[in-house]
Amino acid sequence: MNFELQLVLLGGIIGILGTIIGGIVEALTEDWRAHRRERLRKREQDIKTALEWATTGRKDSLRRADLSGADLRGVDLGPGDGREDGADLRYSKLKQTDLAGACLVRANLESADLEEAYLVGTNLFKANLGRARLQRAGLVAATLRGAFLVEADLQKAFLDYASLEGAELLAANLQRASLKETKLYTANLSGANLQGASLTQAKYNDATIWPDGFTPPPEAVNVDAEEAE
Repeated sequence: MNFELQLVLLGGIIGILGTIIGGIVEALTEDWRAHRRERLRKREQDIKTALEWATTGRKDSLRRADLSGADLRGVDLGPGDGREDGADLRYSKLKQTDLAGACLVRANLESADLEEAYLVGTNLFKANLGRARLQRAGLVAATLRGAFLVEADLQKAFLDYASLEGAELLAANLQRASLKETKLYTANLSGANLQGASLTQAKYNDATIWPDGFTPPPEAVNVDAEEAE
C-alpha cells in the first residue's frame, strides 16, 4: 500500500472519528441543557409551591425543594389553625434565600442548606433545624424559642438580638458566631463549639447549660445573678 493511499485512509478514519466524537459531544451537551431546563423548571415550581403553601391547604411537601436565592420574604410556612406542624423542608436548598419576616413556626428544616440565608425577624419557634447548615446566615432578631438546633452548623452566623430561650443547641457549631444581646435563657449548649463567638451582652440564666469547661465571658449577662444582687 503506497503512502498516498495510507494518507487517504487515515484521513477517512479521522473524519469518521471526528463525526462520532462530535455526535457524542452534541448529545451530551443537549442532555446537559435538558437537565438544566428541568432543574430550573422544578425550582420555579418549588418557589411557587412555597409562596402558595398557606393558601393551598398547608399540605404540599417541600422536602428537597430547591428554593436557593428565592425571595420568600414574609411567606407563611407555619402550621396555621388546626395543624401541629409547619412545612416539611427537610434537605431543602435555601442557600442565600431571603426569608426575612417569614413564619416558619414548627417547620421541619432538618439538614436543610441555609448557608447565607437572610432570616432577619423570622419566626422559627420550635422549628426543627437539626444538622441544618446555617453558616453566615443572618438571624438577627429571629425567634428561635424552643427550636431544635442539635448539630446545626452556625459558623459565623449573625444571631444578634435573637431569642433562643429553651433552644436545644447540643453539639451545635457556633464558632465565630455573633450572639450580641441574644437571649439564651434555659438554652442547652452542651457540647457546642463557641470558639471565637461573640457573647457581648448576651442574656442567660442559671438554667442555661453551657459546654463542659466553658465559662461565660464577663461581657455576657447572667440575669439571675443580677436579680440576686
